[in-house]
Amino acid sequence: MNNNKNFLLYLIFILIKIFIALYFLDLTNCNYKSLNIPSGAFYTEGGDTFSYLDPYENLITENSYHFFNGKNNVYAGRMPQYGITYYIFRHFLNIKTSSNLQGLLQLILEIVSSIVILNFIKNYFKNTITFLFSYIILLTSTYWSSFTLLLSPESVGISIMILALHFYYSWKKTNNYLQIFLVGMLITYLTGLKPYMGILFVLIGLDIIRLSIMRKTSLFKFIKVGFLFSITFIVVTFSWSYRNYNITTKAYILTEPFSGYTTYTKPISQSFRNFIANLGEIEEAWNKKALSSFFYKNKETVYIIDDIPLSSLCNQDSILAIKEIVSNMYQYEGKQDTLMANRIDLLADSYLIDKPERVITSRLKLIPKFIFHSGSYYLPISTSFECYKPYQMLIKYYESLLYYFVLIFGFMGLFLFTIKTKDFIIIAIPLFLILFFCIILRHTEWRYFLYSFVSLFWGVTYFFNFCINKFIKTKLDVKIQ
Repeated sequence: MNNNKNFLLYLIFILIKIFIALYFLDLTNCNYKSLNIPSGAFYTEGGDTFSYLDPYENLITENSYHFFNGKNNVYAGRMPQYGITYYIFRHFLNIKTSSNLQGLLQLILEIVSSIVILNFIKNYFKNTITFLFSYIILLTSTYWSSFTLLLSPESVGISIMILALHFYYSWKKTNNYLQIFLVGMLITYLTGLKPYMGILFVLIGLDIIRLSIMRKTSLFKFIKVGFLFSITFIVVTFSWSYRNYNITTKAYILTEPFSGYTTYTKPISQSFRNFIANLGEIEEAWNKKALSSFFYKNKETVYIIDDIPLSSLCNQDSILAIKEIVSNMYQYEGKQDTLMANRIDLLADSYLIDKPERVITSRLKLIPKFIFHSGSYYLPISTSFECYKPYQMLIKYYESLLYYFVLIFGFMGLFLFTIKTKDFIIIAIPLFLILFFCIILRHTEWRYFLYSFVSLFWGVTYFFNFCINKFIKTKLDVKIQ
């Protein structure tokens, strides 16, 4: 494929990605107009935006990095990486313009990182058909793009992860010291966006050790690479934890528990989350298809009391009592809060006493709930929305089909890639997310799986290329015979 065709393809890609981002922004603002969500030409705020950007507003006005959680000031709720560019804009511009520039920057990052990964695919596979396949997948998938103009770290995180992986795999070929330094710097930034993605620092660190042993790298060179890779992470996390200790007397390395959100730090909330986890269900009050929605009086739900599993100690009266406590949790403080939480804990434990195997099965039950869903839940498309048009459902159906196509064949491709190359980093990302949220934390939200997109996209591309090569080889064998 010549340079002119490449330029035209990338130009089309850029224009369509801009259109998709602006279309969904407009549709979101139209559907949620009655909620008066702050928005602009290139951004809309989300439920967590305040906890990322308010600290910088307070830094400007009060010289203190914190946000207010409705009850207290939270000083280590969010690491400072996401809002740093917004903070720079705010030195010269007002809130609205700075927010628009932040959204625009996120869109530019998505486009740049998309072109980077497409170029990598073109050079890695050296197959025009495979490149065009990956081009169409990335162009038409909104799994990432729908978050691009939301003032939240999801889209930025995927862009940064792509750039970090690109520089790392480039370093494996060139041994360029600047590239390995950039890898460490980008992963440090990514960890500040989503602390659990610090796992990438561990995975790449282990791979550097593996490569050094395989290549019989000298001790001096190994130390130099390790230093360049880790120095940014060490300096930033040490400085952040030192600052946190001085302010809160606790040396939080990443963030304080539950990011300091009042709801999640309440004993009732934690006990209810444990109760729902013991049932192998998702705790999402806003998701009417999550069993937990039944327990919130002011939330829409598809469940009735007969749908709730019971135990020898927990009958329907107990279920209604939990619903009453959870729906009014903010009325309980101090000892009352703890007392109500203990009541829920007692009922939650009864499920494990009745069926001890639930310790394992409840965790395994979360896995399909985490990854198997509509695949297009994030789209602002529903027949109940004010700005709904019938053609929008075609978009939703396509994105659902594309999600499962990438999920299924992506995992198949990742296994083939890992077996062929002995590279464990790419496949480890989605597996870690499943392990961390379903097995360890026992708390999931569908968007937590978003960071697996890069791995699955690579996997589905690898699988497609594998099939193409098999097909061509089969045709050649037939012709020779």
